[in-house]
Amino acid sequence: MTEQPEDRIPVIVGVGEFSDHPKELTQGLEPLDLMIKALQRAEQDSGAPLLKDIDSLDIVNFLSWRYTAPEQQLSQKLGIAPKHAYYGPVGGESPIRYIHEAAQRIARGESQVAAITGAESQGTATKAERAKVDLPWTPFAKDAPEPLRGSNYQKPMAVKLGVNKPVTVYPFYEAASAAHWGQTPREAHRESGELWSRYAGVAATNPEAWNKKAFTPDEITTPTPDNRLIAWPYTKLMVANPMVNQSAAILVTSLAKARAAGVPDDRMVHI
Repeated sequence: MTEQPEDRIPVIVGVGEFSDHPKELTQGLEPLDLMIKALQRAEQDSGAPLLKDIDSLDIVNFLSWRYTAPEQQLSQKLGIAPKHAYYGPVGGESPIRYIHEAAQRIARGESQVAAITGAESQGTATKAERAKVDLPWTPFAKDAPEPLRGSNYQKPMAVKLGVNKPVTVYPFYEAASAAHWGQTPREAHRESGELWSRYAGVAATNPEAWNKKAFTPDEITTPTPDNRLIAWPYTKLMVANPMVNQSAAILVTSLAKARAAGVPDDRMVHI
């Protein structure tokens, strides 16, 4: 087996997260600025000045604000001119796919420093809309294409019946899986609550988590006025929360670039 040269071996060298909790709505950060915060955190995590060398940039589609060519605007704010700059369509698989594709570009010798990032400012955007507050953000790009979502891809009958969103489709998977595993609905729901409770326990230790409470299984699975049933069997605490202001970023480099930049081997994750 031929050993790969170090400039063709992709490694994750830095990750960053950022949560924005503005005291005033007008102080809230827009998605572009949230992504910069996460990228800076990722650079700090790597311990090396890598942002200036980004030659590959992928942005996960966001729904809280609309820009014209956000990949170009983010590049300009960072002062970089990546050979590959991409803002893709809505897709739950996109973050892991972009990491995979960034690693492939490095393996092909097309890139040395790749960044994958995304952000949502829905919490601030929604509150501002309800309060009729104008945000001092990049003007909303009304002429930019509206992102295609579930109903754009589903058959008309699925849309008519309301099974065109994850929250209404996943219950079918949940019920089918429980039946396949020989579980009653109650047993399956209890197991889900135990899993989610462990997730909440991890989030409670993360300073950038949006909700830091370590919920018990019963608190997660039991419908209450503050934890309403969204779509059986999922309560509010069991589904994604869009009302956040958060961002994340990952830096992937070649092994050669990482070592040249002074990143210790024990800080690298090989892909």
